[in-house]
Amino acid sequence: AKENEGPSGFEATSPRIGLKEIVLTREARERIEEALALPRALASGAADWGLDESLLGLPGVVLLFHGQPGTGKTLCAEAIAGELGKALWRLRVDQLLSRWVGETEKNLAAVFRRAREAGDVVLLDEADSVLAARNGQSQRWETSMTNLLLQEIERFPGVLVMTTNRPDSLDPALERRVLAKVEFEMPGEEERLELWKRHVPARIPFAPDVDLAGVARKYVLSGSGIRTAALFAVGRALGRPEGERFLTSRDLEAAAAAQLARKPKETPVVGFTPIPEKGGRCAIAAAPRQEAPAARPDDTNSRWERSL
Repeated sequence: AKENEGPSGFEATSPRIGLKEIVLTREARERIEEALALPRALASGAADWGLDESLLGLPGVVLLFHGQPGTGKTLCAEAIAGELGKALWRLRVDQLLSRWVGETEKNLAAVFRRAREAGDVVLLDEADSVLAARNGQSQRWETSMTNLLLQEIERFPGVLVMTTNRPDSLDPALERRVLAKVEFEMPGEEERLELWKRHVPARIPFAPDVDLAGVARKYVLSGSGIRTAALFAVGRALGRPEGERFLTSRDLEAAAAAQLARKPKETPVVGFTPIPEKGGRCAIAAAPRQEAPAARPDDTNSRWERSL
């Protein structure tokens, strides 16, 4: 296939922000700044030491961002591209995968070749979907795709950012290819307050009872949750008649509480639970059984289906 045929496999965007515009914990910011020291120097032309001619190989930077959803991993990749003055190439896994033998590998190779030529920052979201441990893969094409992707990552000369919510499921061979692993934790109270200040428009009028610090302290939300809550709160304020359009504490509390209620509840554990006894020993108690749903009277095949 020619390079301009079939799916493009990526979305190229121009970054709107840099690292100064996003809220990070001190540890995460320090790790990212350290990892970007080399590409920054190379981009500015400050150091021409022939790195590609030494045993160090190509000066590529591979970053792995892991943490809970909504903590800013993808946004940080955009900020890195903006910091380096590059475009952000977001790989489209749904377009790269193909049902035809060899097409997925061909698509991957073509996209990485174009990315190397462009010299932009590449983002691979949800890396665990294509870089899962090979010892758990049942299909030959899955292993072949993972092998090729690991090779492309190792040969990539620019900045490649991968994100995942499940770092333990990644192939162990990826470990030595990653320059820095950065954990994106849930923001603390100080970070949450800063996020509220940045997401609430600067010129919106506040009611006297508004206390952003109190909202940040009371509602433990991710950066994405705070952004959505701020949008809803501002929308409520804008929906009022002229002369009453100001942001109230009730707007913020209701929006924040709604986002907190959307968080998934913990799944009950099914199995055996150790119960401490005297003398330091533990007895084993069965956890409550989860009953299977009753079969419908008209479902004549239900027993046969369950036996499979």
